Amino acid sequence: MSMKEFQKIKDLSAVEKNNLIGKRITAKLRSAQDVIHGECIRFNEKSIILSSGREVMTLGAGTLIRFFD
Repeated sequence: MSMKEFQKIKDLSAVEKNNLIGKRITAKLRSAQDVIHGECIRFNEKSIILSSGREVMTLGAGTLIRFFD
């Protein structure tokens, strides 16, 4: 299982392109100075929902995502 570098998620096309559903991710949130870990279970038009129940906003929040293959 390899880890990718953090990359900025500007919109959900990056989520679809990297096929993040079912993958473990780490999200660095600029606004909250927080790091969230979890498995991506679904997403909607503005956020990624993790298995832990946490929601990661992806639009305009400066979120950085690192995911595992």
